[in-house]
Amino acid sequence: MNTTITDPSQMRALAHEVRLEALDELYATSSPRTATQLAARCGVTAPAMSYHLRVLEKYGFIERAEESADGREKLWRPVGTELVLRPDASTAGKFAIVDRQFARQRRRITDELTRRAQEERPVDEPRTPVMTNGTVKLSEEDRAEFMSRMYALLDEFEDRSRARRDDDDAQRVYYLVSLVAEHAARVGEQTAPR
Repeated sequence: MNTTITDPSQMRALAHEVRLEALDELYATSSPRTATQLAARCGVTAPAMSYHLRVLEKYGFIERAEESADGREKLWRPVGTELVLRPDASTAGKFAIVDRQFARQRRRITDELTRRAQEERPVDEPRTPVMTNGTVKLSEEDRAEFMSRMYALLDEFEDRSRARRDDDDAQRVYYLVSLVAEHAARVGEQTAPR
């Protein structure tokens, strides 16, 4: 089940590093976590995490699950399996969550490039790309097929990821997918002489 984000106040609630990190953990693992567990992951105190979790609950991203095994802490779980951003005209320009996600991914890319530069591995050794980009021309039919195949692949590997959430040998890998169509007005603005 998707959790669809349409309201500007929901988007503003997600424009916080700690909340996004906690949501990443809850949605990626589909496993209930305590405030203490999430606080350790996000590098904040348990009381601070409890505050952020209550905000996420207020806006409908997570809910309380059963109590922890020792009964002293409550467990939190996601309300769905995926977060979907669906802005409308009234939310245009209010995408702090997008800025935050790009900043997080930029930091991850920079950290990985730095780590790789410090490694002593052969330059020609095959590796997973840190980032790749390109441009393709797609008809409406091609675009629909592209999206269908891309989501099918992501769904398959996210299902596998959930199945191995307790596998210590598996490594968490972050991805960010963005498909943006070129529009004539945008092209004209970029190429107009100054």
